[in-house]
Amino acid sequence: MKPCPFVVGITGGSGAGKTFVIDELKKIFGDKIVVISQDNYYKVLERLKKERWDRAIYDEPEAFDNKEMASDIKKLINGESVSLPVYDFKTHSRLKEEIKVDPATVVIIEGIFTFNVKELRDLMDYKVFLHSDGDVRLSRRLLRDIKERGQSVETIAKAIEWYLEVVKPRQEHYIIPMQKYADLVINTNDGSREAVKILEVKIRDYLETGKFDF
Repeated sequence: MKPCPFVVGITGGSGAGKTFVIDELKKIFGDKIVVISQDNYYKVLERLKKERWDRAIYDEPEAFDNKEMASDIKKLINGESVSLPVYDFKTHSRLKEEIKVDPATVVIIEGIFTFNVKELRDLMDYKVFLHSDGDVRLSRRLLRDIKERGQSVETIAKAIEWYLEVVKPRQEHYIIPMQKYADLVINTNDGSREAVKILEVKIRDYLETGKFDF
């Protein structure tokens, strides 16, 4: 078994419950774990070779600077602190500020395309796939957009169209097949609390014994 830190990868389609699971685990374990999100590593427009953000396709693995992400994770594994980029979704650019992250006993890598990138997969000791049906994920996306982003009926209609034409087929192409790499698949159709419980037990056992229950 590899020495500390232990690296856990968590993925699943948009709306599968990753954010909830990650937030709950951070509440439970605090600075004993560190989370690296693929969302921080979106490429800016120039690197995507697009002139306007609405022409850019973000629902594919190449939309992220995965090499930079892998480099930061390797530094954490080697016990080094890193400064994570901050991506601004309003301007589709990186902010000047960065987030300093210190090493921890458990490193969690999360993102919808993390399993698609071999260099990232190879850094993971344990891979978790959160699975929920497409209609469940769409419902959660819409509720999120209404509650958290103030979307109107008109913009929600566009969001549904975007989901059906772009997000859904790309998730079926890129993300769903990634279950084959998972050590554990958790169904989140009825919510993500069970996923939190399962991962809490596994992480707590590792922190106490240095062994991870596969």
